Amino acid sequence: MAGLFTHHDKRRFRIHCYSWGENDGSYFRETIENSCSRFSDISKMGFVDAADMIHRDGVDILVDLKGFTRNNRMEICALKPAPIQIAYMNFNSTSGSEFFDYIIGDTIVTPKDHQDGFSEKIIYMPHTFMATDTALLRNAPASASSRATEGLPQDSFVYCCFNQFYKIEPLLFEHWMEILRKSEKSVLWLLHGNDSAVRNLKSEAERHGIDSRRLIFSERANKQEHLCRLQLADAALDTRVYNGHTTTVDALLCGVPVVTMMGKHFASRVSASLLSAIGLNELVTTDFCEYVDAATALCSDSNH
Repeated sequence: MAGLFTHHDKRRFRIHCYSWGENDGSYFRETIENSCSRFSDISKMGFVDAADMIHRDGVDILVDLKGFTRNNRMEICALKPAPIQIAYMNFNSTSGSEFFDYIIGDTIVTPKDHQDGFSEKIIYMPHTFMATDTALLRNAPASASSRATEGLPQDSFVYCCFNQFYKIEPLLFEHWMEILRKSEKSVLWLLHGNDSAVRNLKSEAERHGIDSRRLIFSERANKQEHLCRLQLADAALDTRVYNGHTTTVDALLCGVPVVTMMGKHFASRVSASLLSAIGLNELVTTDFCEYVDAATALCSDSNH
């Protein structure tokens, strides 16, 4: 979201940013600090004092970027320090509260017939609800990565999924193995989460008749390094119940097509929103049969 702050019309709006996260000195922190009219660190303040500051600053519209995620401070918004309060981006569902007036969505992640499931009114963005930032990719150094350095076979079709392990559920993994079975010269490239998860996934692959060596795991890397290596992949396989969000954006920025299955709730429709916004609706599927066919077709096309 860092780029979003750089694009606000500063002639018409004063942008106040209130941060309670650790100052990690990162590109993201620095970009946001330098893009705001005012940046306030409230990490040492209590909920009441923080809400009082926001109220005294005369904020007209307060946008919460955390929702029900780790280390949130929803108590500040519950005190209603601003006349209009909006939930956006991090927790992609309704807050179920009375203190958020709006949530930002689009016609795919929040169809009009889903309004009854939200305590907030929905603000519909014209293309996709999700802000993206291409600056990191534009400024990334020339890639030092190669398939050899990442342990990827040179002559194989590389499917990848860099979503967190908790998003990989058994039924989805079963169909990933079907994709590998149908695309004989292919591998699945994943992010190394923890040793026990890696062992379990390899064991499940073998149980489905797939050589576990076709699952390749890479360690975490900083953002620019990751974007460089991500370009080595041929296609990304999205998770189903909880889609990739940032990971889908990363893949698309790197020119890697993403195959997704659109579900019935916000978090399972994010990739469909992103793909639709850039005209790749053919990669949006609605059931496992379509999903497997779309993924294997990409591999088949690459062999012709």
